[in-house]
Amino acid sequence: MSSELSQENQRKTLLGKLTQSILSNLWEILDQVGQSLMGELWPQVYSAVQDAIALGILLFIQGSFGFWITGKNFSNFRSCYAEDPSAPSFYACLIIVAGDFGLWIVLAGRFIARFCIAFMSIKKYFNDQKKALKRKSI
Repeated sequence: MSSELSQENQRKTLLGKLTQSILSNLWEILDQVGQSLMGELWPQVYSAVQDAIALGILLFIQGSFGFWITGKNFSNFRSCYAEDPSAPSFYACLIIVAGDFGLWIVLAGRFIARFCIAFMSIKKYFNDQKKALKRKSI
């Protein structure tokens, strides 16, 4: 309820109205192109892209927070081994990189699950069409 009120208040400002208008216009074009090119698969693709954007933002926030605390950018496990094992930054690096890896695993799992579900629904659709054609030919 409170998020609905805050969204309504944001739309009352000039910047909020302008942003809403621009995003609505862009979404309408993108939705039409996606529906015409991908058909039934479009909602799954859109959801997967939405998840990727959200998890990418989470990765960025986590990396920025780690950089703010340690002053170093940890992007992989090799960068952790450049640190002194007795220093706290070594363990911070391991935690940050393991967290990033965990988020990528979640993202990959969601992609695979969504596309498996979409593939099954498309397969069912084609099987139903095949059965309908057989019934018409009999």
